Formats: sequence, structure tokens, C-alpha cells
Amino acid sequence: MIIPYTCPNCSNHVIDVEMKGLKHKVVTCPSCETETQVPDDLEICPGTIIGSGYKLETKIGESHLGDIYLALKEDEERLVRIEILAGSVASDEESVTRFLQEIELMSTLTHENLLSALEAGQDGETYFLVTAHEPGLSLEDTLARDSVVEEKKVLNYMITISEVLGYTWDERKLLHRDLKPQNIFITENDVAKLTGFGIAKSSEGQSLGLTGVGFTIGTPEYMSPEQIRASEDLDYRSDLYALGVVMYEALCGELPFIDDAPILLMQKHMDELPVPVREKNPDVSEGCSALIDKMLAKEPEDRHQSWQELMDDANDVINSEGKVGKKSGASSKAGGGTASNPFEAKSPLAIGGIIAAVIFLIVIIVLVLKAL
Repeated sequence: MIIPYTCPNCSNHVIDVEMKGLKHKVVTCPSCETETQVPDDLEICPGTIIGSGYKLETKIGESHLGDIYLALKEDEERLVRIEILAGSVASDEESVTRFLQEIELMSTLTHENLLSALEAGQDGETYFLVTAHEPGLSLEDTLARDSVVEEKKVLNYMITISEVLGYTWDERKLLHRDLKPQNIFITENDVAKLTGFGIAKSSEGQSLGLTGVGFTIGTPEYMSPEQIRASEDLDYRSDLYALGVVMYEALCGELPFIDDAPILLMQKHMDELPVPVREKNPDVSEGCSALIDKMLAKEPEDRHQSWQELMDDANDVINSEGKVGKKSGASSKAGGGTASNPFEAKSPLAIGGIIAAVIFLIVIIVLVLKAL
């Protein structure tokens, strides 16, 4: 690894320092001719060359495990995305294990809407993961710029991410466990792609040794009630809830639950009903609002029972231009209550009442006509 070193006297670039080469050595600045000793605590920054010739260009984000950079593969003149394990956690065995897990997982998953892994490795004491890069913005950056996203786009993003999560569940019974706007990338062609499998968990394994019983891991703003409770039998419906939170935020410009204290925030996810999307953003259709309500149901059995069911409901809302259909109506136990459904089948008692009212009205009209 090579890190650029700047002269503390004139602030001009002095020399590129090899991590195990010029540290502690005295060098002369070519600009001001001042002699300076290269410090031991140089930090990775733009201009650093890591691995097999990846030059870090700009920092574009952060993950649970470290910083994310846009980098140039110099011999190929190709831009890539590099996630680097932060120095402060590199000495933590669990963090390193989690990072290596993401490398292993990303190398085995192949889907057109999943940012694919290109290379991974260790340079000195630094671990890094290289993934494909496409021009665009994270959903987090998109929301920072636009505040909200129009309904049809949100539904299409939901369908695309659901396809990826359906693939990872079917292929590996894999849970993402950290769905959030930062981990959803929107390309210049307006296609959603998923990343951030650093704390993923296989339901067929034992959490890959990363978490103990009773330990909750994830991002509190987007965690399902059962993930907060550290349930040992999590399945895809936990990710489905988290995706519902992400879509709620995209439609409303704010989260369904807000609190500065993580513990209180997680308690709200377990106990409180969110305000329906349509009440916060009247431009959202009844069908879409009901769909999000169902995704945010407190109990997994009250949510969609497969990724395909969710995609079908989202397509129904798109094709019906937001009208509430039988499939997209929220469960009565879903967060925020139910949306009215004019197409929902009526009970025999309700139908009988309607018929009686019609007959009564006809009788009244006949009696009035006779009186005339």
C-alpha cells in the first residue's frame, strides 16, 4: 500500500509512502526543501494505492465496517468501488470475520441487480473488498437531494430489490439484515441495485459465529420487531419489513418511527403503529399505502408470505394506477390499520343488508307513486 504524504510546512505533496518503507524516515520536501519525518500514523485517504493498483479517488460513503471509496484501477482505467475495513476495528476479531464473510458471500452471489464482487484481499494489515461501480447515487443520496421519490419509481425499486432478495433467499436462504437507503444504489438508468451484505445471515447456519444469543445487530431505524428481539428463527419476512421501512421513507421523506435513543426507537418498532403513508403524503395512492402497511405488520405471518407475493402486489398497484385490489389491501393487523377496499368481497350479512335496503327503498317509491 502506498499513501501520499503532505509536507506539514508548505502543504505540498512530498512523496508517496510505502506502508512498510519510509515511515519514520526523514525526507526532504521538493517544494520548500524542508526536512520532515514521515509519521507512523498516516491514514488511508484519496490518492492511496491499495492492492493490485487501485488508486482511491474520493470517499463516497461508510458502512458498519469501514469507509467506501471510488477508486481507479490504473492499469485498466476502470472505476470501481472499494470498501476498506476501518483501522479502529481491524484489530477486532468479530469485525474482521464479518468483513471476510461479506467477501465470501459476494463472491458466490450472481445477480444482475446485485453489485458484483471483483476482488478482495489484504494489503499489510488492511482488508478490502472491490465491487463493480456504475454511475449513479445511493438511495440515501437520492433522498437527500429530492426528499421524496414518486410512487411508481418506489414500487419499481421495491420490485427490483425483492427480486434480488428472493434470489439470495432461494439460493442460500440468506438474510440481508441491514436493508437501508445507503445499501440500495440507483444507477443513471434508474435501476436499483443492492449491496451491503456485511452482516448477512444464513437461516440454515448459525449466524456464521458473529452474534451471540440475545445480541441485536443491524440498523435500528430499519429493523423488524423480531430482529430487534434477536429471534433465532428469522426468515425473509424480516428483510421484507426492513424494505417496507425503506420504501416508507422514500415515499414520505421521513422514517415511520423516530427517536434519538436507539432503545426507544426499537421499542416503537415493536409496539407502535406507524402513521399510514397516505396520511403523510396525499400523493401516494390508497393501494400503495395499504401495501406498505402490510409490509410493516408487527407479526411476520401478517406480512406477505413470499417475495413473489410482494412483487405481484406491487405490480397490481402499478397496473391499477394505485387502486386498492384484493391482494394489496393491508391486513387488519398491519401497521397503521387498513385501507378501505371498494373491490373487497362483502360478507353474506353485509350483502343481505344492502338488498333489504334496496327493497325498502323500492317499496317507498311505489307507495309515493300510488299516493300521487
